[in-house]
Amino acid sequence: GGFGPSSRKWGMTIDSIVEADVVLADGSVVTTNKQSNPELLWALKGAGHFFGIVTRFRFETKDASSPMTFLEYKWTKSLTGPSDLVKIINAIQKWVSAPDFPAEIGFHTQLGPASRLDIPAGWNPTKEQFTFHLRGMALNPSDKYKPWSDKLHDLLVAQDALEPDFWAEKQVDWFQLQEMWD
Repeated sequence: GGFGPSSRKWGMTIDSIVEADVVLADGSVVTTNKQSNPELLWALKGAGHFFGIVTRFRFETKDASSPMTFLEYKWTKSLTGPSDLVKIINAIQKWVSAPDFPAEIGFHTQLGPASRLDIPAGWNPTKEQFTFHLRGMALNPSDKYKPWSDKLHDLLVAQDALEPDFWAEKQVDWFQLQEMWD
């Protein structure tokens, strides 16, 4: 379906299908779009693999021309137990539940064993450590993301949560954003 951090703003990739060529079970090839075989297009956006084999897709494109912001926050060396995580997660939940939280901001969080990828956040190879990672993108320039970054910081303070051990926000273009994400 193409779910990712840009999905909040642009939907899933599957939502952007505008046309497809499909080989049906009887061997015929049809084109589906809003005007021709619209019920098949609707089906392809759901359980389409039951209706035929798609040999070509056409998608609606999105404007990815403006600068965007890659964001990454890690908590590693400062984590001492579950209560630290609860405070961080509570702050993040308050951040995203604001009624005006922009659809342009998307991210994921991840908890796991720390590794050398967490060196900037204080990974120590001689200790058993966990890392909590918030990573994502804002589909707008850094100056438009900054007020939301400040709100996250303020909520961490208000929740008596730990500051990230690593905090990075970088303005990039779409291709750089994809490279950093992958």
